Amino acid sequence: MELLYHKGENFGDAINPMIFDRLFGALMEENDGIEILGIGSILGHARPSKECKKFIVFSSGFAGGDSSTYGSVPELNDKFEIVCVRGKKTAKALGIEETYAIADGALLVSRLLDIPAQEKKYKYSYMPHVGSMNLYKKWPELVESLGIHFIDPTKDPMQVLKEMKQTHVLMTEAMHGAIIADSIQLPWIPIKTNQSINEFKWNDYLETVDLVYLPNETRTLYSKEVLKGVFKKKLQKFRLQAFSFLPTFLYQIIQNFKVKKVKRNFESFKSKPTYKCKADKLEELQDKLLAAAERVKGMV
Repeated sequence: MELLYHKGENFGDAINPMIFDRLFGALMEENDGIEILGIGSILGHARPSKECKKFIVFSSGFAGGDSSTYGSVPELNDKFEIVCVRGKKTAKALGIEETYAIADGALLVSRLLDIPAQEKKYKYSYMPHVGSMNLYKKWPELVESLGIHFIDPTKDPMQVLKEMKQTHVLMTEAMHGAIIADSIQLPWIPIKTNQSINEFKWNDYLETVDLVYLPNETRTLYSKEVLKGVFKKKLQKFRLQAFSFLPTFLYQIIQNFKVKKVKRNFESFKSKPTYKCKADKLEELQDKLLAAAERVKGMV
């Protein structure tokens, strides 16, 4: 089988091969014309290749909203074999029965991966969405000034897991930070610093673990390079792009006050209620995902 997943620098995507290799072993090495769609909100973009004989969907999700980012609902054809999807919202978008909705496959991390025990070092850690981290490069400096450890979601997955295990409470804007926190039974707090965060996919997952997405929100911050690019593009239509340094400079002055507000917000987030999937619910969903994996083996 050929594993299809988003290959960006993102913890939630990068963990795919680790999970699927443990689930299916040597089957992943066979060149049999079978493609299997992995973890992530990728149903909007991934499609069977011309050579594909069977297109298996295992715990994948769809993200409604911005089609330029997450794509459009696929037209299911006879190549598709839907084994399970992330949640009921994905099932509804695809026009399939809700019974196909189980959970995100990343919930299997604690069952499948050998994650060494760690001594707790951090009372709080923060994992941003990779998009927010790209917008503002000073997140590590900002949160660590508040005694909050910064977890970089672009690091090696095992390093991210190690730092999560060293944490008492995870503040996360990254959905797979929350999913894997549930898998390892780490309490977490939802954060939203960017209005482009896709709430459809969050609710798609959280419905499966009987939770509701109510993120703690704060302002969006931007690095100088990002601001300069934005203003340059806006001024280009007036042929004034050479002066993009001026609005960039002025916005940075304003943003200094925003940074202070964001720091106050993060300080207050420490006292917000934590989320965590109940242990019996986690076990139930993991069992269902493993049973679904056995059905995949029967198809190949």
